[in-house]
Amino acid sequence: MKDKVACFKKQVANITSQDAKEQQSFRTGLLIGDHLAMKISHQAYQSWLTSVSGGSEPMISELPYSNRQIFWMSSLQYSCVRSENNTELIEDKYTPIEFRTMKVLTNVPEFYDDFNCQSKPFLETHGPSYTFL
Repeated sequence: MKDKVACFKKQVANITSQDAKEQQSFRTGLLIGDHLAMKISHQAYQSWLTSVSGGSEPMISELPYSNRQIFWMSSLQYSCVRSENNTELIEDKYTPIEFRTMKVLTNVPEFYDDFNCQSKPFLETHGPSYTFL
């Protein structure tokens, strides 16, 4: 368990602002929570697919994406919401949502598989935080 937490701490340590470094423990907890939520929701989706339709569901013909790709896009749409109050964003104690979103994605090999990525450079470079669950 300590090794897995250390892996997430290493990722948060890459933030260079002084404020971020001061809140590293808090932000590491956020990253772990985000990661667990994504892994659990992906596992639930996979279980649903298996129980309802034998592992696949009909494609949406109007879209150039697989249903698995649409799962990822819908799961991460919260990061696309624009805040009208920029002061809130600057003074927010939470890690910027773009950073958190990208860190979650880089830790989930299923994301790479579902988008047919040729390589997994982050996983290969920074280690197996994605095996937390």
